[in-house]
Amino acid sequence: MRTKMIVLFGLLMLGLTVNMAAEQAAISVPVDNFDFGYVPRDANICHRFWLYSKGPDTLKISNVRPGCGCTKAPLDKAIVAPGDSTAVELIFNTKNYSGKVSKSATIMTNAIPATNRVSFSAFIIKDKDTTLPLAFTPEIVKIRCNNTKNHVKALVSIKNVSANDLMLALDSYPDGLFEVKLPKKIKAGKQANAEIRISNKAAAFEKSFTIQVDDAEKTRFTIPVVYGDSLDNSVHTNR
Repeated sequence: MRTKMIVLFGLLMLGLTVNMAAEQAAISVPVDNFDFGYVPRDANICHRFWLYSKGPDTLKISNVRPGCGCTKAPLDKAIVAPGDSTAVELIFNTKNYSGKVSKSATIMTNAIPATNRVSFSAFIIKDKDTTLPLAFTPEIVKIRCNNTKNHVKALVSIKNVSANDLMLALDSYPDGLFEVKLPKKIKAGKQANAEIRISNKAAAFEKSFTIQVDDAEKTRFTIPVVYGDSLDNSVHTNR
């Protein structure tokens, strides 16, 4: 009799555990790593990671903890209904860094497992590298707000310093803040312009966009973009 009671109790507890698991919140992070490629020093670069609530219960994000003080990780919203999504943005300041860098942030939730991690890598260029296939001028785009126009724009000169024609693709940019028009192809030894267009309704920001090249190494470059009222006229590239 005692054995039967123990078995029944065990089955009851198992059923409760299975039922609780079935009602548990769940998180999905389809892309948990991003490669910025080559980036300039003394700038902020950023990328948004999307988090999806996949379980029957509401996903609650209790904390997002960056791995170091050089990285910030603002979260769009902490309470995510089933089927909905949110995003966490990793913002990294490249000051005082050079060479290969990898950073991450830990996301703590009520899902199982309770922790998830998103990460990025970058190669910080301290001095000009003549071995890279593209050269950018300016390396950091600074745009001063012009309240007399609906939009402001800046041009980035991109020179193909390699021996081969190169195709360019826009890999990542902060949708809704600015538009980027890239040349699709730059012939060997030639130069073309990328155009950045910002609405004057935008608040001041420091963001970035990432380009991928179709060379054998799939080289990537990230261009920081700074927009605001207080930029020095000597450095802004508004045209």
